[in-house]
Amino acid sequence: MNIHPVIHEALAKTRSEDLVIALRRAQLSRLARETPSAVAEDIIIREARPTDIAALARPARSGDQPELAGRVVVGTVHGMIRAAVEIDGRGIADPFEPSREIIELLRLRVGQLRAHGGAVRAGR
Repeated sequence: MNIHPVIHEALAKTRSEDLVIALRRAQLSRLARETPSAVAEDIIIREARPTDIAALARPARSGDQPELAGRVVVGTVHGMIRAAVEIDGRGIADPFEPSREIIELLRLRVGQLRAHGGAVRAGR
């Protein structure tokens, strides 16, 4: 069967994106199984607000992590920011709290935003 090269390329790209998403889900699932206590808390993922600037600067001031700029997505637990990721994928986290899983969730969300042109859907 002959498929037009443009259609073949589009199908290949879509399949590749689907495989990346499936891989991320599998990785997150594995992380959840390995460390259930770290992901047992409710995590809220949202875009950073102007009022979050001080909380985002705290990890950067420790000297270990870069300051984030531009569009940022944050992960909060009990109202406290535990981690944040820029739209380009760079992230920071609270060094005193478990946050590896939160960073992975935020990177997954950022990937979704980039795939959909950065649009954020309101509501929950």
